[in-house]
Amino acid sequence: MTAALACAAFGQTKPPEGKPAETFYSQAQRAIFRLEHSEINLQTKQTAFELGTGFYVHTDRNNWYVITAAHVADAAFSYSATVPLALEGGDSAVARMVLPHDKWEFHSSAPDSEHFRIDG
Repeated sequence: MTAALACAAFGQTKPPEGKPAETFYSQAQRAIFRLEHSEINLQTKQTAFELGTGFYVHTDRNNWYVITAAHVADAAFSYSATVPLALEGGDSAVARMVLPHDKWEFHSSAPDSEHFRIDG
């Protein structure tokens, strides 16, 4: 994922003249997206689907990250997502984002008596 994609997905754009500014809630809806994976079983000819959700986090160092549950990132395949983009002038578009399995990073700290893993 590039920063430009994340900025366009969640960033506030200048509203067209005469239109009100977009609410935070509307912007946040674009920051949350569905992660998808599908594959066809060649023997049964059936398609298996795996789904998850993710959202963007922007750091003070101008980095963008996709956050998801550990059981989603643990899967042995890559996910993709269709992400809505807000463009200048109030226009919108969609982009396909691929999240390769080998690029996920996991929290380095193990749970302890005060911090618990909340997923799997």
